[in-house]
Amino acid sequence: MEDEKGVLTSRIYKSNPLKKDSATPFSSANVSSLHPRWSPDGQWIAFISTREGVNNIYLISSTGGEAIALTKGKRDVQAFRWSPDGKKIAFVMADDTESCKNKKKTSLAYVYQEHCTINRLWALDVFSSTPIAESLTNDDYCVRRGGDSIEFDWSPDSTKIAFAYSPNIEEESFFLDSSLATVDLISKIIDPWEKLSPYEASPSYSPDGSQVAYISGHLAKRYSIHSQIATRSSSGKSRAILSPTFNEGQFLLGQSLLGWTQDGKNILFFEPKGTKFHLVLLPADGTEAKEIKTNGMLIREPSLSYDKSMLAFTLQSPDTPPEAFIANLNDFSPLQVSSLNLELLSYSKPKTEIVSWASEDGMQIEGLLTYPTDYKAGKQYPLLLIIHGGPMSFFNEYFLGTPYPYPFASFAEEGFLILRPNPRGSCGYGIDFRSANYHDWGGADFSDIMSGVDSMIEKSIADPKRLGVMGWSYGGYMTAWTITQTSRFKAASMGAGISNLVSMNGTTDIHKFLTDFMGIFPHSRRLYEDRSPINHVLNVQTPCLIQHGIEDKRVHVTQGYEFYHALKRLGKEVTFVLYPGMGHHLSDPKMMLDAMERNLAWFKQHLQN
Repeated sequence: MEDEKGVLTSRIYKSNPLKKDSATPFSSANVSSLHPRWSPDGQWIAFISTREGVNNIYLISSTGGEAIALTKGKRDVQAFRWSPDGKKIAFVMADDTESCKNKKKTSLAYVYQEHCTINRLWALDVFSSTPIAESLTNDDYCVRRGGDSIEFDWSPDSTKIAFAYSPNIEEESFFLDSSLATVDLISKIIDPWEKLSPYEASPSYSPDGSQVAYISGHLAKRYSIHSQIATRSSSGKSRAILSPTFNEGQFLLGQSLLGWTQDGKNILFFEPKGTKFHLVLLPADGTEAKEIKTNGMLIREPSLSYDKSMLAFTLQSPDTPPEAFIANLNDFSPLQVSSLNLELLSYSKPKTEIVSWASEDGMQIEGLLTYPTDYKAGKQYPLLLIIHGGPMSFFNEYFLGTPYPYPFASFAEEGFLILRPNPRGSCGYGIDFRSANYHDWGGADFSDIMSGVDSMIEKSIADPKRLGVMGWSYGGYMTAWTITQTSRFKAASMGAGISNLVSMNGTTDIHKFLTDFMGIFPHSRRLYEDRSPINHVLNVQTPCLIQHGIEDKRVHVTQGYEFYHALKRLGKEVTFVLYPGMGHHLSDPKMMLDAMERNLAWFKQHLQN
């Protein structure tokens, strides 16, 4: 929602699971409130709220009243957890490194210093008359940032915290390099554990405190994220690698290791599989993983209760908006506890189905096909090809009305057929599939996508003369690549896309990303140049809409400028839209709405007129 000034806000709601439709607002509508967490005794709710431009922790009674600030930092609180005894809260917040604090200006010039801040772990006594946050870590430990994924855990007796840390605060380090340590809250002694694999993250104490489960990653191919769940004794010794899961690696964004079950016999894991997310029970004794069935719905945002007996989550499907649910892990019968999106149920429900086809080399590719709202068998419709980002992301069965630069529901209402493929490189299909696009962007992945388009045409449902293509991030790269390789598409929309792999390599905030996928530059310069859309721009015949956030650090806005100016000089039809203040994703709802409306109008203009 937005406040009266048009600023994005989010509210906390409270619901009684025994009373249907009992969800009521619990926080102010005028400021953003995020990540609410009950105290272990259920008497209090702590949450992160943005006031005066900074995220701080606030506390409110479970019966309501005025929230009070527990922290008053000058930098954002990134994640927090209550101690099991309910007396303390630990949290992650950035601070200046000691070298920066002691640094003095000596001239008009300055030396570029990459790592001037560091994430520290802090703790405070919640019910002290004057809560004062105390730093538990030093410059040697850059505690991994949080959000939906919390990278530290309290011991059951509230005396220790196990945490994951990286070498520095750079995005690259958080993706690729992580270690584990514990800190004793009484002695303040930090115990770094011996590093047994390149990536060790998301520690979680067993109910009796004797073991710690965590994600153990192997980095032969860094960004394809090959990992398994491991356990160690609470002292950090005697590692055991548990049975592999289907996807052999957690989703890149969001919480994956949810915690232990109440009896301490299993670990709950969350991962992609096909076009859904799945819950997996991993036995601590190393036996085979077991999947928890969710009755065909897409489960998202899972959260385990303090006593490890219940799970809270959202359920949704392409034609069913998300609502909050809870379930007992013993029988997993979801109980709905919110009805906040009831009005959306009255909207049209275009049909979405899972489709598959064989690529040129015979590999089976899967995707989602959404039909026009008024679909009639035997008629051919304009087809919109939408390519996901990552590339190690995937299209899943989330609600079609979810905000996204490409408005699926509106496209369907306007008579478009929508194909969302998961080409090789996508997650949800195992490590081999996820790694199959290494050193081959624009190669077999492009064949996977085009084979899907051909499959829809062969079924006589897609009109071969009315094809559109679009995508954001890696999907933007593939969009630019597609229109340099074929003139079959009558319109394209490139969102935050890469046009020049050579310049992208030196300007992105994840500097090893292309090195991982495409090889070390400049040793692999020929591949970088050959697979850069900018070097094939003479082939473009397709009108192209380009959208990009001006503050994008992941794919620098100059990638959009390069492609735009090249097309413009060649006299091609091109429109470039810049979004001020936006990074790699459009976080402002007004900017998102603008992008959605422009894309809808663009494809209607070029495919329906």
